Amino acid sequence: MITIDQLNTVEEREILSIAQQHGQNAGQLIASIVRDYLEDLHDAKRAETATADIESWESTLLDWDDVKVELYDLDD
Repeated sequence: MITIDQLNTVEEREILSIAQQHGQNAGQLIASIVRDYLEDLHDAKRAETATADIESWESTLLDWDDVKVELYDLDD
């Protein structure tokens, strides 16, 4: 169980209001927010890794026109 003691009254009211609008309780809303945040962190880490691979030339970049030609050739 996690308790959040750092919210002020305005933030707490806003969370309760948003939760009610979405048919959730505050705990469900906060759990959803935390899940989304963690997913965003994982996505950002994967993007950083992919960017580093591209910048270090460990990844192969393909020209879109070449890809289209190869795809067209597959259809024939």
